[in-house]
Amino acid sequence: MKNKTLPIILCLAAILRLALLVSAWNRPEGFSTPDSEDYKTLAQSLVQHLDFQRDSQPEIFRTPGYPLFLSVGFLLGWKFVIVVQVLLDVLVVYLT
Repeated sequence: MKNKTLPIILCLAAILRLALLVSAWNRPEGFSTPDSEDYKTLAQSLVQHLDFQRDSQPEIFRTPGYPLFLSVGFLLGWKFVIVVQVLLDVLVVYLT
């Protein structure tokens, strides 16, 4: 008999994340946390100036990975980034 536990877990992970996505789709503030603005500022710095700084100072507390990912939001739109984030979240559940 095949083990169906992993597909069930992945489906549940996808359903929960998609439910959150749908509930906040027309309310952009539903996608943000208090820390979100800092990441958006760093992403904007990467897009506009090709540097990694905030308040004219180099950022030393965060790595550029997630702000670089968010910089796509300035180019393709925030909803695209959020959908990709949901897919990445399900991938993390799979890898875990």
